[in-house]
Amino acid sequence: MDVAIAGGGIIGLASAWELARRGVRVAVHDPKATGQASWAAAGILGPQSEAHAPSPMLDLCRASFALYPEFVESLQAEVGFRRNGTLHLAFTDAEAAELRQRAEWQRRAGLRALERGPREFFFPDEGQVDNRKLLEALRSVCARAGVVLTSAPVQRPDVICAGSWSAQVAPSLPVRPVRGEMLAIDAAPPAQVIFGGGGYLVPRGSITLVGATADEAGFEATPSARGREFLLEVARRHGLGGAKVLDHWAGLRPATRDGLPLLGRLPGGAIVATGHYRNGILLAPITARIVAALARDESPPVDLAPFRPDR
Repeated sequence: MDVAIAGGGIIGLASAWELARRGVRVAVHDPKATGQASWAAAGILGPQSEAHAPSPMLDLCRASFALYPEFVESLQAEVGFRRNGTLHLAFTDAEAAELRQRAEWQRRAGLRALERGPREFFFPDEGQVDNRKLLEALRSVCARAGVVLTSAPVQRPDVICAGSWSAQVAPSLPVRPVRGEMLAIDAAPPAQVIFGGGGYLVPRGSITLVGATADEAGFEATPSARGREFLLEVARRHGLGGAKVLDHWAGLRPATRDGLPLLGRLPGGAIVATGHYRNGILLAPITARIVAALARDESPPVDLAPFRPDR
């Protein structure tokens, strides 16, 4: 193999696919640990939704969202990709003021943020994808392209995409797990992702997903009673308090000290692409191009200075 990747979540698989498309022989080593963030995610593609000011992170997220149509098309599979915007609802005057302020600075920055009412804001340039279908599509297209997918450990990976487990591969990496829990409820899905009430609702087929918690629980990926109650309260605030709970799960998001991903090379030469926290699904296309460029000794498509692994 030319490149060995540690980690078979969305970042590792997308990177493997991008490399394979460029004629590189790739092996993806993934132990399939419980709590993989890519499987547990909601699939929200919201570059503007959580941005509080112009920043390199916002630019990175927007660049990745722009790549999504071509990225999905290359998979030749239906993965639930929709550019149908996200809706933000304010439940208090303070929340409305915060959303209005966010919409105002984003409009000044040339972004679209629409105020539909005193407590309703719409971000049209966002969307969603079915992250589990996306993972399966990536596994399939990688296998067809000759990528070796194995659960065998790798001693010296060329690329580290191991999410919350990245520090177990390279101890110098400042990545830790943050548990996030979600529910699936038997309720008619909204037209698009809805933020508000302390969480969010995501349409997924004929049901609705409710997310999400965030707590420091180490590598414990078991859903909690406390998380369930929190998510039920989010559902209740959106008028879905009587819906039947169909599923409750947890995932481990890879977090960094400053909330930015780690993208670049370690002093020893290994490429790092981890620490995406809540934005791994969104950032997969641009991260894959970054990894492929670095692996081929090409200039990356964006300035990586703000995301250096040794910062």
